[in-house]
Amino acid sequence: MVLCEPGMSSSVFQQLRRRGFVPLPVRDSPDDALVNNFSSAVGRRSRTWLRLHLWGLSQFDRIVYLDIDCLPIASLEPLFQLPRSVRFAVVQDMQKQGSLDTSVMSLVPDLELAAAMIAHYQETRRSDKFD
Repeated sequence: MVLCEPGMSSSVFQQLRRRGFVPLPVRDSPDDALVNNFSSAVGRRSRTWLRLHLWGLSQFDRIVYLDIDCLPIASLEPLFQLPRSVRFAVVQDMQKQGSLDTSVMSLVPDLELAAAMIAHYQETRRSDKFD
């Protein structure tokens, strides 16, 4: 499954499907536009917006998420086999001591939590305190 930004062209969707992926469009970001420059502040917010939608995928028991630039070198099966009581797991950021790295996550979807996080994100954006 691939989380897709709004406005992605139909040809990209077709290419993803041909390669065996399931494109999953998410609704528009509260930011003016999602941009491809992911090193910018707006780009970081765009990635956050896309990730928040993972918790809303309640048709799944557990989701293991990897950023597109992650290359697994071992089985991801242990991330799927975490006990249901482990609702969210990430790895420690190896470059920033004491920080978490959300490029690899294992989570249990929760519609109520998804709605709360999205509402909080939108409210924070309105007050312009996010970054």
